[in-house]
Amino acid sequence: MLIQISIGSALIVLTIIVMAVFVGLAIRFIEAFAARVAGKIATLKLIVALVLVTLFMLAGLSLSIWIWALAFFWLGAFETILASLYFSMVAFTTLGFGDLTLPNEWKLQSGFIAANGLILFGFVTAFLMEFFGQLRRSHDEQRHQNERPK
Repeated sequence: MLIQISIGSALIVLTIIVMAVFVGLAIRFIEAFAARVAGKIATLKLIVALVLVTLFMLAGLSLSIWIWALAFFWLGAFETILASLYFSMVAFTTLGFGDLTLPNEWKLQSGFIAANGLILFGFVTAFLMEFFGQLRRSHDEQRHQNERPK
């Protein structure tokens, strides 16, 4: 049991680090984006920025799922990488079909991966909401500056 707890905890820490790196890179993109469009920010540019950052965060979540899948495959929990990936995706999203389950010696990992998915989806959602809020505030500030009499 201690091995399962250690492995599950290590994988959670690793995937949190991965997502923190993705968020850091997204922040760099946002800063560069804001500098490039310092004038009027059109609604279309806001949409494009939001889509790009959302897709980038999805890539980070996908990488986290792959980390779990590779761990399950390496541990011998599943015979194929496809089965490992399928289980990881279903468990990470907390969908949990139940058509594929972990062997008894690794059952505890199901809870770890589900908790990890909840944490990371919450983390990404909070980041995206903050990002969109910052874009809206920037957009509104630009609009108000342009409306002021000169």
